[in-house]
This record gives sequence, C-alpha cells and structure tokens, in this order.
Amino acid sequence: MRFALEPSVMVDVNVPRYNVEYYRTAGGSDIQALQAAIDAVNAIGGGVVTSTKSVVYQVHDIQLKPNVTLYGINMKGTAGSSVILNLPGGTDNVTIEGCYFDGTAMSAAGSQAITSPAGQNSYDFHVLNNRFKMLPMPTNPANTAHAWVMNSVWGVFTGNYCDQASGDIYNFNGGFVLVTDNIAMNSGDGGIALNNGVSGVVANNYIANTSLGVGIGPNSTLAYLLVSDNLIDGCQIGIAPGSYGGIGPHHLKIDSNNIRHCGEAGISYNGNSSTEEVNVSITNNLVTDSSLSYSGAGGQSGIVVNRARGAHVTGNQVINCAGFAYYFDGSTSVTFDSNTARISGYPVIWVNNLGSNSASIGENHFIDNINSRSAFPNPQYIISGKLFYYGTLDGSGSASFSHGLSGGLGDVKRVESHSGYAMASGNYLVPLTMNAIDGSNVSVVTSNAIQGSQPLRPFAFTLTVKPEQNPGF
Repeated sequence: MRFALEPSVMVDVNVPRYNVEYYRTAGGSDIQALQAAIDAVNAIGGGVVTSTKSVVYQVHDIQLKPNVTLYGINMKGTAGSSVILNLPGGTDNVTIEGCYFDGTAMSAAGSQAITSPAGQNSYDFHVLNNRFKMLPMPTNPANTAHAWVMNSVWGVFTGNYCDQASGDIYNFNGGFVLVTDNIAMNSGDGGIALNNGVSGVVANNYIANTSLGVGIGPNSTLAYLLVSDNLIDGCQIGIAPGSYGGIGPHHLKIDSNNIRHCGEAGISYNGNSSTEEVNVSITNNLVTDSSLSYSGAGGQSGIVVNRARGAHVTGNQVINCAGFAYYFDGSTSVTFDSNTARISGYPVIWVNNLGSNSASIGENHFIDNINSRSAFPNPQYIISGKLFYYGTLDGSGSASFSHGLSGGLGDVKRVESHSGYAMASGNYLVPLTMNAIDGSNVSVVTSNAIQGSQPLRPFAFTLTVKPEQNPGF
C-alpha cells in the first residue's frame, strides 16, 4: 500500500500554474479568490491552480471547471456550510491532488468536502493524495458528514486519507471508479460505500473503526465489482454487499481481503432474493478474531451468505470467530469448497433453508473449534461433499456433531459413504445409526457420544451425500 499524504508531483511542470493569491482583490474573500483562479484557468483551456502552503482558505460551494487541477491547496469549510468543492455534472478532466480539507465546522445536517450532484456523468476525474477531516459521529449523529459523495463519476481515487467522518467516508453512486491505496478510519457509517450500480475496483485500502468497511448496494444488479486485497480492521461488518436492502449486487468478486476484529461478520452478503442468479465469488479471504466489534459488542459470524443464488465460497480461512465460521441461509446453488475454520464458537458451518436447489460442499477442513459441529437443520435437497474435523471437543458434553450429522440429513436422497472415528483417552467413540430416506443405515457420531473436554487423536469425519440424479447445480 502506498498511502501517500504529500503531493506526488504528478503535475506536468510544463502545464501553466496559477497561484490563488494572484486573484485576491482588496477586501475580497477566500471564496472569490479561489473561484476566480479556477475560472481563469478554465478560460485558457486548462492548467494548475495552486497556493502558498501556509494559507488556509475558508470556502464553500466552490465550482470546479473542466481541465482544471487543484494542487496543494488547504481548504476549510465555512461554518454551517454543506459543500467545499462542487463538481457539476458534465465537468470532465478534473484533478484534485495533495489538498487538505477541514470540514469540522460545516453543517451538522449534512456535509461533504467534495460532491457531484446526481444527473449528468463526469469523466476523467482524479482525486489523489488528499487529506480529509470531517465532523465526527458524536457531533453529527445523523451520519451525514462525508469526505466525498460521487454521483455518476468515472474516475480514479488513490492515496487519500480520512481519519474522521460521521457518515460514509468515500461514497459512490453509479459510474465506474478505481479506488486504491486509501485510508478510511473512524466513521459512523461506511468506510467505502458503493451504491446504485457503480462498477469498478476497490483494492489495497486500509479501513478501520467504521460501521461497514466496504458497503455495496442497493440496486447494484448491473454492477461489476472487484473488492480485493483490502485490510479491514475493527468494523461492525468488514464487507457488506446488499446490506442496504433491495436486490443484492451481482457480478461481484471478493478476493484476498484481510479482515479482523469485526463484530457482526467479516463478510456478509445479502442477496434478498433466492431466485436471481447473483454470480458472486467470495474467495481466498482471511477473517480473524471476529469476537469484538468496533464498539466492543460480541461477535457473530465469519462469512455469511443470505438469500443468494449461485454464490461461490472457496479457499477462505476463518480463525477465532466467536460465532458461526460460515453461515448460509435461504441461498440456492451455493458452492462451498476448500475452506478452513479454526477456533470457532458456534457450529462451524450452518446451512439452512436451501430452497429447491443444492449446496455443493467440497472438501473443507475444520480445526480446533470449540464447538466442532456442522448444522444442516433443514436441507431440502442435497448436501454433497466432504467435511474433515480435527481437534478438541468443548467441555459441555454436547459438542461433537449434531443436527446435520446426526439427524438433520433426513431429507437426503441417498448417503453414498460415511466414515468417522475418534479416540479419546484410548477409547473409540461408539457410533450410532441414522436412517436415510432411501432406507440405508448410516453410522454417525451423536452429540452425546463423549462427555467433557478431551483431545481427539486422530479425528476425521468424512460425509459424502450424493443425489440419485443431479438436480442441476
């Protein structure tokens, strides 16, 4: 991650530069001087507006113009104002680089350092290596202070830093954006919010102590998004597609993120429809220590998929999760393969209300979990695959396997194979039997097979359940 806080000197030295102070008139305001400089540069076809570093301009509602670069300008929003810089629709080829925005005196009813009104599109917009400080949440409980709100913008947002805002720090609605190498911290709402069909890439950002690390939705069914390689720490939910209601985002890949210390979930996808094909992949993410949230509340799940058809959850690691490591509810045609879980507090995986299609469960490994259970309370079709367990039972005497592995698979068509053994204090567990609906007897380890906290050496449980005919996943 770059996280540059100083101007990157990307501005071409051959481009004309104009100092704001040159446009200050006797008795004129900071607003008049900055706006006059922008207008003059736009009138000659483009250039750079800059200033002396020691000057802080008290401004609001500055109108950006095409082909203008603001470079290294310190701006403070005037008391009670709502916008520092405004990007009118259709304003193209604008760069804001190396500037400082202080929004701490702005309106508590809603404020943005930079905004673009909804309506016309703006292209070739660059926000690079700026620093923002907005109203904090206690001062603005309505969560409406943002570093920026971008509507229908095609642009690049890189190297920015915001350490305080009550609302979404970086908010996007529609358009196509590249959001990389930014820092977003201490927000009452989202770190990065992607709404209303925005497409693009969100990568290599650091997000900490926000309600949602990366929030996606609503109405993003036509969006194409890659969320990858972000470091997310201490949020309520690390990555939250579909959390705002409406049909969840489609064509989404969440890959190789490092998410830790989240209170409700590391990743929580809500499709809000079990029939729409979402084409969502959640792959190769690391979710750790989901036991305390940013506010100190108890943790819940590592990765959650609710009401989504066609989600693929593969290659993830969930470690030290206070709740379910993996939780699926009301989702159809789910693929769950090559995942691991260690030290989870609830049943390791929960699969419920699958609807009329199947969950395809491949080879997954669950290690040293406090409650080494898999729960399939109502699988209406087929669970197929292999689940391997290793480690130590909890001390409650009820924690080996239950529900899906001892009774909840009553709806399966045919159990093809089963093997399971464990050794505690030199004694093998005594397996009991379960009747599949095709009449075959299957040995299972019940929840009452062992009492107390005892190590299992060795311990492996493999369950393979296959349909009599392929249901089409």
